[in-house]
Amino acid sequence: MSKKTTSPESGENVKLLGHESDNLNLPPPPEEKLEVSIYDSNNIKQLVNEFKGLHVQRLTCLELDTTLNKEERQQKKVNFLWSYVNDLVEQNQVLVETVEDLQKEADNKVPVGE
Repeated sequence: MSKKTTSPESGENVKLLGHESDNLNLPPPPEEKLEVSIYDSNNIKQLVNEFKGLHVQRLTCLELDTTLNKEERQQKKVNFLWSYVNDLVEQNQVLVETVEDLQKEADNKVPVGE
């Protein structure tokens, strides 16, 4: 089952997979905003590593949740991993678009016939 919600950062509708009861009961993320230059590879690498770390942390918390029985834990893990896959697909799309933009920029800088 899926539902739509509004992203607090952008106000846009976001489709969530899973069930309404599939909450991880984790504390909310810090209220800090990350501002990253699209072309700064060190910042992008750091952001990707932070993203991975957050997912590992969430999965670890889920593994350690003693309030769930084995079946509930497995179902929540499956739902969480689907969410992770969807996030990775979005990341890949952004990376592809960035590479395309860089290629267009490079093509515009190279004089025709050289």
